[in-house]
Amino acid sequence: MLPISHRLRALSLLWLLGVLLAACAVPPAPLPTVTLPPSEATATIASTTTPPAAGAYQYTLGQADVSVVVGDGVIEPLELRGTIAAPAGVGPHPVVLVLHGSHTVCPMQPQSPEEPMICPQATQFRNDPGLGYLLEALATQGALALAPDVNTAFRAEFGGLEQEAQRLQFVVERHLEQLAAGAPAFGLAPGLTVDPARLYLIGHSRGGSGAYELASAWVEDAPAPGGWGLARGLLLLAPAVQGGFDSVPPLDVPLAMVLPECDGDVSSLEGQHVVEAARLDPGRRSPAVSYFLQGGNHNFFNAAVELDDSQRFLSRCLPEAPRLSGEGQRQFLAGLALALLSAWESGDANAIPGLDPARPLPPILYGAPVLLVPVSPAAQRRPLLPGTASSELSTSPLGGVVQVEDAELDFCPYGMAGSGSPCRTGVSNPGTPAQLHLAWNAPDAALRVTIPPAFADASAASALQLRLAVDPLDRRSPAGELQRMRVIVRDSAGGEAAQPVMVAFPPGQVLGESWFGQVFPGTIRLPLAALSGVDLARLAEVALQPETPSGAVFLADLELVTDGAAIGGPQRPSPFRSLSGAVAVPELNDAPEGSRLVVRLEFALSDGEAPRFVTIQPAAVAGAPPFPFALRYHQAAIDDRLDYVVDAILQLPDGQSFGLSAPVPAITDGVPQQDIALELARVIFVEPTHVPTDQTFRLTVRAPAGQPFPPGALVSVAFSRLDASGIGVDTLAVAGATIGDQPADSVPIEVPYWSGALDPGAPYGVSVEGFAADAFTRLAATGGNIPVDLATSEAVVELTPVAP
Repeated sequence: MLPISHRLRALSLLWLLGVLLAACAVPPAPLPTVTLPPSEATATIASTTTPPAAGAYQYTLGQADVSVVVGDGVIEPLELRGTIAAPAGVGPHPVVLVLHGSHTVCPMQPQSPEEPMICPQATQFRNDPGLGYLLEALATQGALALAPDVNTAFRAEFGGLEQEAQRLQFVVERHLEQLAAGAPAFGLAPGLTVDPARLYLIGHSRGGSGAYELASAWVEDAPAPGGWGLARGLLLLAPAVQGGFDSVPPLDVPLAMVLPECDGDVSSLEGQHVVEAARLDPGRRSPAVSYFLQGGNHNFFNAAVELDDSQRFLSRCLPEAPRLSGEGQRQFLAGLALALLSAWESGDANAIPGLDPARPLPPILYGAPVLLVPVSPAAQRRPLLPGTASSELSTSPLGGVVQVEDAELDFCPYGMAGSGSPCRTGVSNPGTPAQLHLAWNAPDAALRVTIPPAFADASAASALQLRLAVDPLDRRSPAGELQRMRVIVRDSAGGEAAQPVMVAFPPGQVLGESWFGQVFPGTIRLPLAALSGVDLARLAEVALQPETPSGAVFLADLELVTDGAAIGGPQRPSPFRSLSGAVAVPELNDAPEGSRLVVRLEFALSDGEAPRFVTIQPAAVAGAPPFPFALRYHQAAIDDRLDYVVDAILQLPDGQSFGLSAPVPAITDGVPQQDIALELARVIFVEPTHVPTDQTFRLTVRAPAGQPFPPGALVSVAFSRLDASGIGVDTLAVAGATIGDQPADSVPIEVPYWSGALDPGAPYGVSVEGFAADAFTRLAATGGNIPVDLATSEAVVELTPVAP
């Protein structure tokens, strides 16, 4: 048997977290593009009432054939209800399904500091009417728009459905079945017809992730019952996305993503992962675009949710940053949704706001400031320097030479934050895109990309595009200042055209070693019609020449784009790779049902460093070992300059665990290994030796000014001996406290320690961190060790906010 090593002991909680997160993930499956032909199929709706056309109203379909627990011992049938708006005219009309998020549902109870998880449906706050304005707007465009009440699907199990996605699918499909059957309870005008082949989905927050999972399920299993077709378009608003795009491509349907800058709920803006995955898919045939909504928050898309979440701990906006009003945010969404529906219905991708490469990108859209990342179908893009591989530091995907003059160029892999290279450490790039990092400190700096003769003809292209964002943490970026550079296009005959571009310094501030604020690499588009003096049929080079003396930017997707026609380029293989092997467990004859094997790909790190994962793959196993595995990963997540290892753990239902004594090489010098043999041994958790204490240091920890610790927050203290530079080198004691039912501006913590462990004359200090109630999300910290005077036996420290 294998005694637990220092490494395994330190990582046991990380293992558990990784297993739980991976177990919750439901990776989307690849699917063909949904084409947009007109349909003859219609469903007729019978009704005895005639509400005003385009006015939103509530409906009740009755009870489903399942029961739900809504309190202690209280069981009631699941109610099917929602809000709907109908268009004028007979039709057939397209159908837009709108899913609200998981907001407040239950009234607060006396003497209880927290909202109940579930309550009787008659007492629940309805979140679907808050989207009535959007339903009405869609109805004026000729769509039948409905928002089912899915509160209970988010909050309670029913029908034996343990997963939220399954419950959501159950509820939505019951609504669609009755709509197709012409249920009178919808209250629609007599003779109104809908086209089941023209179905579109809009989802907000967990309703956004639910909309994505619904569209995936209908492709993987079968279309929604009732004769409905596949979803022909998705609009996701601040969705909580599980991920999984490191192993499978995203849905290949027209997709739009809205990312509010000041989101205080899904503050990592993880929905951008979907767009990044679409951008990296070499076979994608549908357009995708993300709209970074500056000043927007998470809640205001729903008129029933009045809380401004932009001031929560999780938000990455400063209090003084400009904000959108609720009315302005909903005006933006209504305008965008109407434009998208019109484009999806017509099949004209260039009508999608911001996608037409012949037109400049709008800085203001429907009254709101935005940054965009438009992703045209892969056949319409010729990547010159996409920033998706470390090989691009010297050679472009077209085979051209990449040359850097008086500057530094680095590669940031997809999905990695702080990859061991200088790029992106401490900076939040939504979607953690694969990109390059260009930095300079000389007036003659330049980045040049030559174009081989085989790909010199760009006459079919409409625009040159690139994504840029200033790196606010790089010392070469002047704080608060614009970065200016010229994009220069040259042909083989010596013709040249240049276009100046400017990149704004992102809003935010430095907190410790991190940047508090979003750093979004938005797209800059240069229509080629404006570049006179260069022969587009004989392109030879594209260069970036900074005009500021020093600076640093994130750079991606330098590419030529057409407005519909295919543009030639090299054949791009699938970006997905696989490592194969087998896991042996000599001490185990048989793994019972319910056992879980987790295999992880991570950086090869030195001893004592926390692991940095590339991908985590869980699998249910049973029976006799060895267990084969095929670990899929995305090539853009790999830096060929680094080495990678595979680690694994087997967990049995009774709590026993088996692990590796050390990770095994998996990718060396860019070459993946196959037939990897992993041998696991039983993990024995050894209780630490008890250390007596005879002294107590009393600490008062204050929350950041104006940002009290929320209920359930955890505050941890490490008491350490410091070296000459103030770094903790010997931890003597740790302690912590949990915030109670009410927010707290400060919390007292007692730190017991043994005076016999003190080094006379050495300095000592405390490092303090505050976490949300999930014990994972960092809220505030000291930013290092704060020296303390042991003679006084007490101290007061004030924390500063950190980027979660």
